[in-house]
Amino acid sequence: VARNGYASFVGTPQTRVTTLENGFTVATEAIPHAETSTVGVWIDAGSRAETEQDNGAAHFLEHMAFKGLEMEVEDMGGHLNAYTSREQTVYYAKSFKHDVPRAVDILSDILQNSLLEEGAENIKSLKRTDLLGYIKKNYTADRMVLAAAGGVDHDLLVHYARGTFGNLRNGHGAHRLDASPAPTFTGSELRVTDDAAPQTHFALAVEGVGWSSSDYYPMLVMQTMIGSWDRTFGVTEHERDRLSNVSARRNLCKSYMAFNTAYTDTGLFGMYVITENTKDMTEVVELSLKEWARLAAPGISKIE
Repeated sequence: VARNGYASFVGTPQTRVTTLENGFTVATEAIPHAETSTVGVWIDAGSRAETEQDNGAAHFLEHMAFKGLEMEVEDMGGHLNAYTSREQTVYYAKSFKHDVPRAVDILSDILQNSLLEEGAENIKSLKRTDLLGYIKKNYTADRMVLAAAGGVDHDLLVHYARGTFGNLRNGHGAHRLDASPAPTFTGSELRVTDDAAPQTHFALAVEGVGWSSSDYYPMLVMQTMIGSWDRTFGVTEHERDRLSNVSARRNLCKSYMAFNTAYTDTGLFGMYVITENTKDMTEVVELSLKEWARLAAPGISKIE
């Protein structure tokens, strides 16, 4: 592989994708001889889809979803979980391959038949009507993907999806994030002072790019080049990147890490640093900005 200059992905499962008549998408990667599978529903809606009125709805719905289903999932030896991010809500199940139809049925039940009784309200302000409104606006067929990997049959999963999700309403992209105007990045500074704290934590960030941008992967490479460092790793002065080399040699900070957070149409690129005094913080900021300027010059070496 090294001599030929390319990587071989022998045995990589084929990804198959089918879109139902209502816009609901089914995607699978079948692994021959696998006895277990993971199947989940990815929804194109997270906390970013919330309004001031239904703030907190995405995470609240995630935690309410499994009420009353614990025993049913345990009976089939499966595992049910969910998570919410800024732009996605995901419900997924791990099970034996012969239980995939049951897992799909449970996921469908969670997303379409949750009772949301009157008692299911945020103590402060979130009402049942807010939750129902959030679901109606965001849980539409065109914003959902049923994805599965492992011991799954694509055609059978499409059949199950048609029977359980085939009647979902198509929102025709009305509330998709990429249908709204791009947000405006506004630089600012926020300080929270605690003189008794033994360390200083700070983040330095600029506007990044969205995951659909052609610059997304170059920014990931830049993140790797800046890297991360922690004093507890036991590293020496001969680190691979410049910042960690200087940090180790001068004992400037306890740790730092570069981050690249990407959303649909925007992002944040920066560094998170922990120092033990404000003097070192100032020097780390200066060094970080110099390193960013070097990479933008461009000043990337052949070794890098």
